[in-house]
Amino acid sequence: MYGYGKVVDEEEELQLLHVITKHSQDVKRVQWHPYEEILASTSYDNSIQLYEFDAEKWNVQQSLEEHTSTVWSLSFNGSGNYFCTCSDDRTVKIWKRNSEEKTAKWQCVCTLNGYHERPIFDIDWCSKLDLIATACGDNNIRLFQFESERDEDNFHLMQKIDNAHNADVNGIAWNPVKTGLLASCSDDRTVSLWQCAL
Repeated sequence: MYGYGKVVDEEEELQLLHVITKHSQDVKRVQWHPYEEILASTSYDNSIQLYEFDAEKWNVQQSLEEHTSTVWSLSFNGSGNYFCTCSDDRTVKIWKRNSEEKTAKWQCVCTLNGYHERPIFDIDWCSKLDLIATACGDNNIRLFQFESERDEDNFHLMQKIDNAHNADVNGIAWNPVKTGLLASCSDDRTVSLWQCAL
């Protein structure tokens, strides 16, 4: 096996540790929590599953089923206290833990509805700017600004990039090093780079 320009010994190869079979349909995305041993997954079964490592195996910590169609993707914010999801139901949902305790449950604190005309295929939360970017089947990219005041979590549409691509926008990703640099990819066979005005 080869990796990063060197031959890897047989003993160092990847080993299967655990298989999780919670979803009832295709699993579309997995994402690690930025600081804790929490794994999240999304699926055609309209659900988000959150798993925790307990002693010897990964167990389901919580099942979230507020979307009404395929959940395509999710992204944690920089602190790991929130994450966002996007769906075939054309909504974005924001989830927050109801306390700092490890056993705390996640709950939906905001639904962004009416902004997208077709399914939302990908989402990414920029930890440096607290901006959420979405990739949509209407060929557009949207940026939402996060504002947390007192006990309220609010989001507003900061920018809509019409016809960002000539076909479905399938993926979106903020650069973790260069602030405000965004990449998108599409069925139009292109990758585009965007710089957010700071």
